[in-house]
Amino acid sequence: MSAGTFKIEKACMAVVVRNEDESSLRDLIERSSELKGELVAFDQSARFDRWLTPLLLESAWPQR
Repeated sequence: MSAGTFKIEKACMAVVVRNEDESSLRDLIERSSELKGELVAFDQSARFDRWLTPLLLESAWPQR
């Protein structure tokens, strides 16, 4: 293998890595968006409200 061939293979390898990184980043952003949607849905649910309301009332008017 000549030095020129090695440089070309190395350059091609760098492109593949960059594309995989971009794809991975895209996947992470998409997953983050999905999790944020789930968090907002939970925040708006009655289940969360039942848990949060007593805590808010207690912090606003602590019983002494």
